[in-house]
Amino acid sequence: MSKDVFYVVTTLAVIFISMCALGLTIWQGYLTRKHNKLSVKPIIDSMQDSHGSSFKLSIENHGLGVALVSDIKYFLKETEVSKTDFGLAFNEIISKIGGQNGKMGTFDISKDNLFPLKAGSDFTLLEADISLEAELVSQCRNLFMNHFTFEVDYTCLYGEKYNYQSSSKRF
Repeated sequence: MSKDVFYVVTTLAVIFISMCALGLTIWQGYLTRKHNKLSVKPIIDSMQDSHGSSFKLSIENHGLGVALVSDIKYFLKETEVSKTDFGLAFNEIISKIGGQNGKMGTFDISKDNLFPLKAGSDFTLLEADISLEAELVSQCRNLFMNHFTFEVDYTCLYGEKYNYQSSSKRF
């Protein structure tokens, strides 16, 4: 084998090995980024607590990353209700049936129009302690537990957008 042929074969082998190494490096970078996104993905879920005359509805972040909440929409009997109207209606319902400590959670929007919900933390949407007749308590609980739903729009730190929709049958 002449030196020229040996030189050409060696050069081509070096180029081929370099291209394979570059391809594997790019692929490994892609897999690492994908893994990093999954490792900080927020997972929003709802939590309900109802005992005696009180009930509480919260959202929780079960994921490992921060959920940047951009919007919470409220629905009563599948019709969207504005936050202000819903808050007033909730307070009026609670007070009319003898409620105490009825409150609707409010969240502060940052300058970027996002509300951060840390991993492992929760945020109370509705909370009330109703201390009147059992029939009124069950009617109120039925209204909020069977006809009230909500939707949460949020993003992760990588900018991926997610949406959580609660179900109307939670208890």
